Amino acid sequence: MSGAVRDLVVDSVTGIDVSLPVAGPGARAYAFLVDWHIRLILAFSWFAIGALLYNGRLSLAPPLTNEARWFGAVVAPALAIYFLYHYVLELAMRGSTPGNSRSPSR
Repeated sequence: MSGAVRDLVVDSVTGIDVSLPVAGPGARAYAFLVDWHIRLILAFSWFAIGALLYNGRLSLAPPLTNEARWFGAVVAPALAIYFLYHYVLELAMRGSTPGNSRSPSR
């Protein structure tokens, strides 16, 4: 593909064209993998530390009875970290995440 699009040019009302770099599929896949690993490590770390503190011993096992405190203190925050990672970071980092904040085209 010799005619690959390198920049997206957007016409504006003021007459000043805005040129934005477009990431290719390789850069996007790499950014996704970096973000996936970060959120997996954060979520598992919360789960492990929360489980160790909750159990009071060296065990990640859930309690034998259904306890709402276990879910609220250990499982729910880990799930929130995993599933809300992109939404929170894109708001906090103005549309970016750690995976795509350092692209080679910048």
